[in-house]
Amino acid sequence: MGVIFISHSSKNNAQAVRVRDWLREQGWKEAFLDLDPEHGLAPGQRWQDELKRAGERCSAVVVLVSREWAASKWCLTEFLLASQLGKRIFPVIIEPTPFADLPIELTAHFQLADISEASKEADGFERLRIGLKRAGLDPTDFQWPPPGQPTRPPYRGLKTLEEEDAAIFFGRDASITKGLDALRRMRDGAPERMLVILGASGAGKSSFLRAGLLSRLRRDTENFIVLPVVRPERASLTGVHGLLQSLGIDPASSLEAIREWAAALRAPVLQDFDRLADAAGETWAGRSPTLVLPIDQAEEFFSAENVETAAALELLARVISSEPDLAVVLTIRSDSFELLQGDVRLAGIPRQPFDLSRMAPGAFKEVIEGPGKISEPRIIVEPDLT
Repeated sequence: MGVIFISHSSKNNAQAVRVRDWLREQGWKEAFLDLDPEHGLAPGQRWQDELKRAGERCSAVVVLVSREWAASKWCLTEFLLASQLGKRIFPVIIEPTPFADLPIELTAHFQLADISEASKEADGFERLRIGLKRAGLDPTDFQWPPPGQPTRPPYRGLKTLEEEDAAIFFGRDASITKGLDALRRMRDGAPERMLVILGASGAGKSSFLRAGLLSRLRRDTENFIVLPVVRPERASLTGVHGLLQSLGIDPASSLEAIREWAAALRAPVLQDFDRLADAAGETWAGRSPTLVLPIDQAEEFFSAENVETAAALELLARVISSEPDLAVVLTIRSDSFELLQGDVRLAGIPRQPFDLSRMAPGAFKEVIEGPGKISEPRIIVEPDLT
């Protein structure tokens, strides 16, 4: 689920504690508050460095808006840093504050929840709760075992972890947050159109893509629509998991036809948003969701056996150039990245490399013991085995 960072002025500590306690009561246990003795800063820690690190690993920032917050240069710095990092930001008014005193970056782009008065508190907290859930930050953990698979093993051996295995995917929380932040920056206007997950063979790139990123992006229905995963194998265009199977369009589709295809994918989601807003007596005025095209093991595009590579990459390049609100996230072995870089069909597409490095030794305890803890019946792992 990730950490929720609470940005506030030190003069509003009491309100900050109130919001932290509410978050925990609602199930968001990982709320970072700098004065919190358990989850905040320990005595002697360099507070500026620790706040920066907490901001980098968090999934969302709750901004407690007050006159004191608006007057604090450090609070403004926190907010701007969170925005630059691609964090989800949720402003909450805790005392009446003139909009003229707030940064334009806050008032122009975010809907504010208001708990500044007792009469507004229930509605304000409900808006915050709905906002967090709509952003894919539901406090409910991923279900295990997954629906319809009561006997699915919690230890998958050498198999790739799929989206339904999100509950047992341990050890990569910081990387997941970093990857989601990168995709949100792409949605918010960053020039890159392709997130390239790089790692050595066996580093866990496929599991990271599927159980780590895609499982969470599918929860964030307000912002992302995830297409079926492409796996090039030996038929990257027409194969069972080829590009045509994922896109469902004709390879010779025109620019206009591709735009119509994208609009048709978004239409049911936007209709749902309209119905929800209408039920609340409001009008939906949000942005359309970004399409996400996942490609796993992209090095297979460049294998000698794959005779459809040219046609597949030409179609991929045409779709990306025709639909400006589509992001590609792909995995590829580090030793094959040069082939992707040198392909003339993709030469004009800005990309962001994402280094999925070797897992830290300290994470193996969580990887080994975590699945057993959520199993039914619970599996006890002896410390000596770990």
